[in-house]
Amino acid sequence: MIRVQAVAPDSLGAALELIPGTALLAVNGKDLEDFLDWEFLTADDQFVLRARLPSGEEIEYDVERPEGLPMGVTLEPPRIRRCANHCDFCFVDGNPQGMRQALYIRDDDYRLSFRYGNFATLTNLKRWDLERIVEYRLSPLYVSVHATDPVVRRWLLRNPEAEDHVERPVRSRARDPVGLRGSGRVDRIQQACPGAPAHARRVPGRARDGR
Repeated sequence: MIRVQAVAPDSLGAALELIPGTALLAVNGKDLEDFLDWEFLTADDQFVLRARLPSGEEIEYDVERPEGLPMGVTLEPPRIRRCANHCDFCFVDGNPQGMRQALYIRDDDYRLSFRYGNFATLTNLKRWDLERIVEYRLSPLYVSVHATDPVVRRWLLRNPEAEDHVERPVRSRARDPVGLRGSGRVDRIQQACPGAPAHARRVPGRARDGR
């Protein structure tokens, strides 16, 4: 479920009499989880929207979207997925004190990578996230690679539970006729810290494009 924050005048949302606080429940029978579902599922010319007004009344709209008419619906901000890694060179942790609170949010959210170009490690992806990336063809995604060797990458992330999701969305293009594209960056390590695995002493410093 997602919630309406604002509705633009002279938009389709205004014509449907959607108002702030309206809960958007489903489109074509598919539950709405976040802005990605909303943007992709309402892109069709025709769809069925189920919503719950602030009064508690549930309404189902059979929508025919005229060409060029925007939905005009601004959603409440999504809950950001936080980073569970503990990289020594995290630029968020390195921010000085006294800045805007938003600058201290350690996000690791593939959705924000697709929408805004934020870099993400993809270590917190679940199976349904990977399926969603393929279904919606979320491309490009911007990935903080750190290292291509899984063992070295977990060490650099300080996250022994990190799964190897770096190349999975890209590999899925073999099953996807449209194909996905990923851009990666590797933060250059000048020298390994004490205690690093022997094969962590040389980590490529050149970003690799996942196309």
